[in-house]
Amino acid sequence: MQAGSCHQIEIGGRRVDYVLVASRTARKLRLRVGLNGVEVVRPTNRTETEVSAFLDQNEDWILDQLKRVERLRKIRLAERCAGKILFRGEHTKIRVEETAARSRGNVVSFVDGEIVVRRGMGSMTPIERSLRNWLRRQARAEIERHLDAVTTRLRKRHQRVYVLTGNLFSHRTSYSATWSHTRRSIWTFRTIPQSFG
Repeated sequence: MQAGSCHQIEIGGRRVDYVLVASRTARKLRLRVGLNGVEVVRPTNRTETEVSAFLDQNEDWILDQLKRVERLRKIRLAERCAGKILFRGEHTKIRVEETAARSRGNVVSFVDGEIVVRRGMGSMTPIERSLRNWLRRQARAEIERHLDAVTTRLRKRHQRVYVLTGNLFSHRTSYSATWSHTRRSIWTFRTIPQSFG
């Protein structure tokens, strides 16, 4: 956000702070709403009365954007919480249990609203890999369930669902389904915390 003068306006019953930035190059009034707040760019040939009228005209849009920013803040805050991820739209704790079993792998399950990773004494498998594979299976099952409903209406049948992941901490996972030699891709984002508690 550029430097400018701070102002306040009442919109929809709430006080909204905004920064007014004068610009020699701008040709029209512009609004920006982001994580840093509300910014109004004002061409130097426009008056503050015009700015107030402009804000009044865009009141609903500003309120919608402020709500969107509040939702984003909550998501970003949740992403910083160690040991939690968004799973099926809910903030879900990941719990790691060390067991006396000598198994060489880890067992992941969903128990009482938590994702539980049981790690045996002899396990050489990284927890992240077990969790990633389990999440891929969960995603595939959920996507296939939705695809069955959609492809029936399209009179198509999907052949296979691929859940492709890159680096676990890259925040990007690709889901795609193939039918009739055509691939359809759906992109989604998932965050895996770097520490587990």
